[in-house]
Amino acid sequence: IVLFLVLLSLSLSLHNVLPIPAFDGRRLAFVPITALVRRDFYPNLSRYIHTAGFVAVLMLIVVITYNDLTKIVSTTSLGSKIHEIFRFIP
Repeated sequence: IVLFLVLLSLSLSLHNVLPIPAFDGRRLAFVPITALVRRDFYPNLSRYIHTAGFVAVLMLIVVITYNDLTKIVSTTSLGSKIHEIFRFIP
């Protein structure tokens, strides 16, 4: 159990440091840019980039959840009945 918790913690920390605007690594992505231009990166543009990254991560969560739920529903007997009701969903 301890090994699993250690691996989980390492995995979460590595994903959190990615330079994606919705994660903490976003600061790591903007520090070199700020150092190169020697002033604060455009605050409005930075805000739009962070917002777009956050929306992209939320959309990814929705798509993955939808994909997982369709797999669960399609593999159960109840799922086949639900799938008949909602035939218009691909």
